[in-house]
Amino acid sequence: MMFHPQSPAWMPDAAPLPAEPESEPRSAVAACGPANEPGFTHLLTADLAGLPAGFPRLLEAAPGVEKAVAVGADRLYVLAPFATRDELLLLARALADPAKSADSAHMAPSDGDAGLEALARLANDLGEAESFEPAVADAPANLPERGVAGVWPPVPIDDAGLLDCGTSRREGFTHVLWVDRGGVPGDLAERVATLPGVASVAWEGTELLHVEAHGATHADLLAEARSVSRR
Repeated sequence: MMFHPQSPAWMPDAAPLPAEPESEPRSAVAACGPANEPGFTHLLTADLAGLPAGFPRLLEAAPGVEKAVAVGADRLYVLAPFATRDELLLLARALADPAKSADSAHMAPSDGDAGLEALARLANDLGEAESFEPAVADAPANLPERGVAGVWPPVPIDDAGLLDCGTSRREGFTHVLWVDRGGVPGDLAERVATLPGVASVAWEGTELLHVEAHGATHADLLAEARSVSRR
């Protein structure tokens, strides 16, 4: 799409440009204003002989700049529809005077201008963005507190207060139930003792219930104990 200079839709703002300190050498890019030329949004006034070789192509590679054309010895027409005059001027100066920008990089910025210059230098240094894009991968679902299949909040699990079943190391017992004492009925031991194949039960502390159940698998005993715990 071509932009007409009389159309106000693309005209950048006319905020005054910050004056360069007298103690610093003047930039090869002097000023930025409206292009007043169809197909362009900005006009950079510059000493083209003092700019790096291929400066228009360098400027076109910067973010937000679509086209840059040098005309004569002191004008550079630019199409950058979303850039203000200040932003484009700072970008052009950062690309035109990389040494000056590097010397001032250690200074703390007083406003957003230094950040824009740093961004311009970074964009110039990176070149093709594809080489620097981070790899994006889905995080594994089995991370702590991720829940089932990565769902948050995690799907509640009804374990009836019985967390797991293992092999008992206490003499005379075959299994041990790991119990959340606050989540089971007070008479859990008596209920488990009534299960088929269970010969005896005994508490160890408040979390371990030892069970003598010869021939029962861990999974079956856990399922049956959970069943009687829910009654």
